[in-house]
Amino acid sequence: MVSNSDFKGYQTTLEELCEGLTTDRKYSHLQVFLHRIGSIHKIGQDYFFVSRRAFGKVKLININYNDNQVNLELQDSNTGLSKQFTLDVNDKEFKFLLVAWEDIIKMVMEDSLVKTDEGDLLKFDY
Repeated sequence: MVSNSDFKGYQTTLEELCEGLTTDRKYSHLQVFLHRIGSIHKIGQDYFFVSRRAFGKVKLININYNDNQVNLELQDSNTGLSKQFTLDVNDKEFKFLLVAWEDIIKMVMEDSLVKTDEGDLLKFDY
């Protein structure tokens, strides 16, 4: 088994990282952004943050890559507080997912349009 310490002397370039995300899937564990086709990720966009211990709405404030680390600054929409999150490109342990907030809204709206009948809103089955 290869450990993270085996990679300390090698720095992955941004080009290698991007290539590994798209073609050979070497860095597929870093695909923390989930979206439907057509969503565009940009600074200032809202996301649904999901980790093992928490979930909630956040805003992407900044993202950068340096020394095998992907650094994200996320702002909690409830409190307004910002926090840095770091992902080591060689650490395959699950950290969190970010789902485009606009996709969450679309899914809820589509689901409610399909399953809601205005007359059913006032009926209760006991």
